[in-house]
Amino acid sequence: MRRLTASLLIGSLCVSLFTGCTSNEGSTGVSGDIGKQTQTGADSAGDSTEYKPLKVAVMPMVISAPIYYMVENGYDKAAGLDVELVLFSSGATMNEALGGNQFDCAPIGDAGIFGVASFGGKYVGDFLQVVGGADQLYVQADHPAVNVKGYNPTFPDLLGDPDTVKGSKILYTTGTTSHLIANKWLESIGVKSGDVEMLTMEYAQVYQAFSTKQADFASMTSPWCLQAGQEGYVKVADTKSLDLEPVMSIVMPEKAYNDEEMKHRVAAFIDALYDACADLQEDPALYREWVMKWYQENGNTGMSESDIEKECSDRVFLTWDNCEGIDGSKYHGEYADFLISLEQISAEQGKIIQDNTRSDIMELARQIHESHDK
Repeated sequence: MRRLTASLLIGSLCVSLFTGCTSNEGSTGVSGDIGKQTQTGADSAGDSTEYKPLKVAVMPMVISAPIYYMVENGYDKAAGLDVELVLFSSGATMNEALGGNQFDCAPIGDAGIFGVASFGGKYVGDFLQVVGGADQLYVQADHPAVNVKGYNPTFPDLLGDPDTVKGSKILYTTGTTSHLIANKWLESIGVKSGDVEMLTMEYAQVYQAFSTKQADFASMTSPWCLQAGQEGYVKVADTKSLDLEPVMSIVMPEKAYNDEEMKHRVAAFIDALYDACADLQEDPALYREWVMKWYQENGNTGMSESDIEKECSDRVFLTWDNCEGIDGSKYHGEYADFLISLEQISAEQGKIIQDNTRSDIMELARQIHESHDK
């Protein structure tokens, strides 16, 4: 486990940086998905230290497991923070809450690009790179696309061609990596989105509808795509076969970003998160253990050890030792250009994404990190 003996030093640094009051715009105790609160971390009753509150958006998937690990092991307290996890079903629902300032920051997947383009969000740092075929597109086993492979020689592992795919029904979750996978696959095999029926719904609903044969194709993230593979559906494409290595980033609502104190809190959070991620990256067994715990915390008890191992091997969480050369802004720019080419966002929104990618908070986080040994 990374140094927690630095808590007094970091805490004093944070106290010197944090003055004023935090935003309290997020809704608490709201029924349903938006605003659901997850109580985590050690009880600080009787502790005279004044921790600074920070609302962090999470989702019940592997992407948020390191944040859960970080809080449960007191990294937030060591950084002078009291992190409150706010649970959402996906990045799409996080975007809905971003404009309403229901959290202070959100480690998020590809959905974040729409929050930045449309709701004033700011990209402030990176935290994860997908290096394997993490998100996947599946087809019913009796669909004719199963019999066509390598239509586009640039992507030789993709299934399907215009003749077998036109007129099909495709399920996905809007604004997420599954959305990117579906669109990139269609473009790669020469099919326009208008030539198919594309329906968006939440991840779990996508899987349920696909498994009851209400659609031909389904683009999904884990754990649903792993279940699809085990149940005999045929994989058509994934991030690897489409030559994609998505970089997941941290988004802040505009109101939180414009609060100088909140910037320092998020910088301290990023530093603590990177240290927590280092624990997991250095110990694969620990990584798998906490991903499993996070799923169980959210009621998913059906994940096998092989499922967890696959998820972990496909995702590299960033640390201070491995983050050099990882450029989320480059990936987001390429993704924005792709969406513009499909007319799913405007060129003006593409410029907004570029302008709303900021480096100042990562610079603060690095300063905090470098102060550890001083």
